[in-house]
Amino acid sequence: MKLEIINLLRCPRCEKADPRGKYQIMGDYNNEKIFDGHITCDSGHSWQVRDEILRFHEESEPLELYDQLEIDESLVSKLPDGVDESDLNDLRVALKRFIDGLDRDAYAVSGTMLLFSKLLGHTDKLFVMFSPDENELRMIQEVTAKNGVYDNFYFVRHDGFVLNPATSITRISLFNNEEADLRVYLSDVEQGTVLGKVGSKFLVLG
Repeated sequence: MKLEIINLLRCPRCEKADPRGKYQIMGDYNNEKIFDGHITCDSGHSWQVRDEILRFHEESEPLELYDQLEIDESLVSKLPDGVDESDLNDLRVALKRFIDGLDRDAYAVSGTMLLFSKLLGHTDKLFVMFSPDENELRMIQEVTAKNGVYDNFYFVRHDGFVLNPATSITRISLFNNEEADLRVYLSDVEQGTVLGKVGSKFLVLG
């Protein structure tokens, strides 16, 4: 987890506190990244970082649970409703059109992220992935490392966006209904900005 990314995030417990203070870093880190350790906000709330995943949640399972993780290929290859294997290339092309059209350096992402990370090609954009499921985040780590784009992804365990309001990072929702600045979803009809035809559906930016 890059230190510059951490300062884009708001401490989940500081709903009413000034979120703009920087975090104190402890553990295994260098001038650019924290690998394992803790970050502490100005109000004293401490959060664990394990294998570059920032755990913005209350519970912390025993670390042994994370040593034997195997990638569940059925989850990695799970497709949105209405899309089958023959549509994957169309979906890849449409997602590339979406990524190529982004004009900022960093984005916060939630939704169907495993498929997104699998289909994503080379990019200079940075993506902060939010999910309450640590296994999902660890699978994304494996997939992005295999595809050579790991350094473009950062991982936060939380069930929603927790962003510092002093930053201008854009929120992206992929194939779900979470409130976001940009929503990418499949539609039966042409609407919004059509990114491409995927099978019988349209990939839409709304």
